[in-house]
Amino acid sequence: MFKEDGSKDTKAFDLLKWTIDHSIKSGLKVIVDMHILRSHHFTSGSNILFTDVKAQKAFYQMWREISGELRDFPNSMLAYELLNEPQAKKKEDWNNLVHNCYKAIRELEPERVIVIGTNPSQSYLGAKYLDIPKNDRNIIISFHYYDPFLLTHYRARWTNQKDFDGPVHYPGITITKEEYDQTDCDPIAKEAVRGYVGQFYDRAVFRKHIRQVVEIAAEYGLQVYCGEYGCLPSPPEEDRLVWHSDIETVFDQFGISRAIWCYKDNKDGFGIIKDGEPDEAMLKAIHMK
Repeated sequence: MFKEDGSKDTKAFDLLKWTIDHSIKSGLKVIVDMHILRSHHFTSGSNILFTDVKAQKAFYQMWREISGELRDFPNSMLAYELLNEPQAKKKEDWNNLVHNCYKAIRELEPERVIVIGTNPSQSYLGAKYLDIPKNDRNIIISFHYYDPFLLTHYRARWTNQKDFDGPVHYPGITITKEEYDQTDCDPIAKEAVRGYVGQFYDRAVFRKHIRQVVEIAAEYGLQVYCGEYGCLPSPPEEDRLVWHSDIETVFDQFGISRAIWCYKDNKDGFGIIKDGEPDEAMLKAIHMK
């Protein structure tokens, strides 16, 4: 969206506005999400956004520029998500960035809905550390959910567990110690999944995790949104479908809006559309007709 000198890429903004316009005409609400910055990437361990004042000022200015381009879209149909899966090492760094960015946007758009994620990585565990601007109902608290990661990202090519080929299960114990010990695979991958040995997951565990976000949001009187969740097709299909059905049930119980990752199938295997056709088993699992 922005060139290295900080100027806007006008063609990119034209495409963004075209996409938002057609989405709204199709009855879809839109969240514009700052997913990747040159100063911050959600998988990087060396993000300068939280320590470099120049990078922070550039971040706030980008949101001012985005607001200038998108402010005419209705508040009821378009929201801004400040940053995807923040990786601040200190909770104060993320909270300070949120407040400063919030102020920059509010000076231009007093009623635009702003989506604020938890730190780190938009995990439910970070909800209790949030310091949300007070007395503003046009804020939504967001989290992502991919637990147990060994199951949802089984053999995912971009993870350090990509070469682990032992058995995985849901619901119940993700992998037993005996199964783990008997798995002969890449030592690095095996070590990466050691923490999942003996861990138990089911619908009740999902409920316990997600309740932590819901309770914090209730203190502020705000809505909760799960901006990402999903499971690759690489684990056993029945386990994958049950996982989806259970997480959907918990979302429904708490009244949480959500966006599955992702819509169309891609090279990584996520998706509810495959080869141009709806995946009927997946649609049933996520409670869609």
